[in-house]
This record gives sequence, C-alpha cells and structure tokens, in this order.
Amino acid sequence: MRFFIVFSTLIAPLLSATLVPMPREIDLGEGKLVVDVQTAVIAPDDLAPQAEVLTAALQKTTGYVHRFRTIKQVARFRYKRAIKLSLSKFEKPEFYRIEITPEGATIQGSDLAGLMHGIQTMAQLLPINDKPLPRALIPAQIIQDWPENPRRIFHLDVNAHLFPTDNLKSLIDWLSFHKLNELHLQLNGDHGWRMESLRFPKLHETGSIRTSTPPFGDPTGSDSTEYAGYYSREKIKELIAHANSRAITVVPTFTFTTGATSL
Repeated sequence: MRFFIVFSTLIAPLLSATLVPMPREIDLGEGKLVVDVQTAVIAPDDLAPQAEVLTAALQKTTGYVHRFRTIKQVARFRYKRAIKLSLSKFEKPEFYRIEITPEGATIQGSDLAGLMHGIQTMAQLLPINDKPLPRALIPAQIIQDWPENPRRIFHLDVNAHLFPTDNLKSLIDWLSFHKLNELHLQLNGDHGWRMESLRFPKLHETGSIRTSTPPFGDPTGSDSTEYAGYYSREKIKELIAHANSRAITVVPTFTFTTGATSL
C-alpha cells in the first residue's frame, strides 16, 4: 500500500505533466505497454483517417512504419500487441477513454472529436527522444477526459501575410495535438483579400495585391515592394479536409468594410 501511495504521488504528476490539457482522470495500473514493430493499430474502415494520425505518431517515436489494419484484415496478419480504436456510446460530447495494459491498448471516443483527442493523448504519452526508440514503453493506466469548454478557438490573420497551405496544415496538426477545435482564418483586411471568389473575381485578382508594406516600426513608410497572393478554392477544400480528419472546424472570417486604409 505504501508503494502504491508513493507511486501515485510521484509518478502520476509526471505523467500528467506531459499531457496538454491535463486529463480529468488518470488511474495508474501495473506494468508497461511495449510499442515496437510488432505493435499494430486496428480500427474499422471508416476510422482510417484517425488511425493514420496515430500510426504517424508511432512512427515518429519508433522509426518503424506501423501499418493500420482494419478489423476484417486482422486475421491475415501477425502482431503481438494492438492499439484498437472505436466509437462508443458515452453521454458527454468529445469524451474519450484510454485503457493501456501490457497486452495492448484501447482508445474509445463518444464521437470522432473525442476519438481524436484520445489519439492525441496517446501520442503525448509516447516518450520524446532525439533519435527513434525501436522499443518504447508506456505505463499501464486508464485515462478519461472531456472538454470544459465546447469551443476552443485559435484565430489567425492571413490578410497581412499569406501562409502557405502546408504551414496551415502543420498549424492544424498542432491545434489538434493540444485539443483545440476551431481555426478562425481572417481572410481580408487593409492588406488584401485572400480567398478566390468566383462571383466577384476582382476581389482576389485585384484585392489580393498591395503595392508596398510599411517597414517595421514605421507605419507610415513604404518599401515599394508588391505583395500578393490568395487561396484557391482547391486549396481551401484541401485545408478543410485536413482539418476535418483532425476534428478541427475551419471558420472563415471577414470584416466589412475592413479598415480605413482599404477605403
């Protein structure tokens, strides 16, 4: 009993310190789960996008390519341990439950968002190292969590500076990792219009261009350098698809009539 109290007092805070945000419930068990080349990820066909997020996290830790297997494929492949993904009927939205034992792990979510949060918590439990760890260990435990606030928003202004789509995808990955669920993109302002418009093409053809950018610290100055660019409809769709697979809602935001300079 004394060992259990000391273990819970000293180790539990260390585990929770690696988890962002800290889960509401963490119950430590006995033993550890080995994550290596013999560890498989198993899920229904329709959870393939979520499973791929987990396999990528495992590969980053171990250096191995961890194949995703559907439930129908399991009988044809050999594996020692598995991390199984599923949706279950929990009352709370975005709820997830992780159970880790030396034999394997299960990640359950009340919905796709909850499942993704569980996957990201599992990713946070993986050890961090500058080189791949062919044999990573995760302490046995049960974690249950759900969000306090239904909307957890990150706002990014892309009218002043157009970020490449790949950069925005990386940002979405970061938001998902920290369990935020909305990305608000400010797509217009004094500095430009940043989204393709089929009905009003002049908005992006002309409105995306500015003739100069004030130097830092000199708001009334000019560098006489043209700056232009906008997101095509295809790029917007690509970004939304990436966000949806990680339970992130992309919300385009516009201001009218923007600022005084644009008038």
